[in-house]
Amino acid sequence: MSSNDSPPQKRGGATDAERRQQTIASYETAIGRLQETCVPESRQDALVDACSAVQGSLLDDDETVSTDDLLVVTAVAAEAIDDVREAQTVGVEEDFPVERRHDVGVPTDEYVVTTAEREEALAVLSNLILLAVDTDSGYGAA
Repeated sequence: MSSNDSPPQKRGGATDAERRQQTIASYETAIGRLQETCVPESRQDALVDACSAVQGSLLDDDETVSTDDLLVVTAVAAEAIDDVREAQTVGVEEDFPVERRHDVGVPTDEYVVTTAEREEALAVLSNLILLAVDTDSGYGAA
């Protein structure tokens, strides 16, 4: 068997197919974690849609992941990070104002999160940006 007969290897000895499956699973996890955060609902919906588009491309063996799709994930995640950073924070849930809201597109006085929720949302969003940056846009290229 010549070196040309072996499957292509990537980081950690994983083949392209294995790495692709790992990335698909990572997007599934990211979508689940996003839906559990206190990111504004409109940003959350946009991020889930963008992640689903990337995941769909990864699931289609013949399709490459569009750089534009990855840029959308990155841009919306960055906007969501800004929203979360601008949100009013309280120490504990008991300190929430009566009209706590997550369904706004950008923070208002009513967009309030606990410090722990803020940190969790920022971690999820930061990890999503890293996932998008790490996603190979040439998976389908031969």
